[in-house]
Amino acid sequence: LYQFFPDKRAIVWALAERYTAESQACISAALKDVRDAEGLKQAFSELVDIYYQLFLAEPVIRDVWSGTQADKALRSLELADSRA
Repeated sequence: LYQFFPDKRAIVWALAERYTAESQACISAALKDVRDAEGLKQAFSELVDIYYQLFLAEPVIRDVWSGTQADKALRSLELADSRA
């Protein structure tokens, strides 16, 4: 694994980028047809259910998120990415 990544931080960041891209696509799809507050409420509820099922099916996502939160540099990168 380290022949492709220089260190653990790079591995965690690559995984975080992948899951973030999937997450953004999921959120965009859920919100694309929202026209009012009731639609937003329904979409949000569906997203919570989707994320709950995803975290049950893919426990590594929780570990990746924890890894980004535990590392100050990765937290900064994640914050910058979320604002882009």
